[in-house]
Amino acid sequence: FEETMELQEMTTSNKKTLTLVILLLTLLHETAAVTYDCYNLWCVGTGLYHGEIEPCDQETHYCEYSLSGKPKCRSGHRGEGVDCHCVDSEFECHYDPTSSLPVCSCADPDD
Repeated sequence: FEETMELQEMTTSNKKTLTLVILLLTLLHETAAVTYDCYNLWCVGTGLYHGEIEPCDQETHYCEYSLSGKPKCRSGHRGEGVDCHCVDSEFECHYDPTSSLPVCSCADPDD
C-alpha cells in the first residue's frame, strides 16, 4: 500500500512539474516574441495527430499542441514564420504547395 501511495505522489508531482515547465515555456515564448516577414498559415499536428491541419494565420495567432500532438490555433501573440533577407528590394510571401510553409521571393532591385 505504501508503494502505491508513493507512486501516486510521484505521478502527481511529475504532472505538476510538467505543467510548470509548459507554463514557463509559454511565458518565455510570449516575452521573447519574434517578428517575421512571412507567417505560417497552418498548425500541423504531431504524434497521434500527425498530418492533421488547422488553419491559423500566425501573423496574429500561434499554434498550441496537446501532449498527444493535436494542434490548436490560439490568439495572444504571433506564431512562426520566416525572414526574407531581401537586400535593397521588396519581397512577396508565397506558400510551398507541399508543406504550406511560407517562402519569400525578393524583387529584382534593378526593376
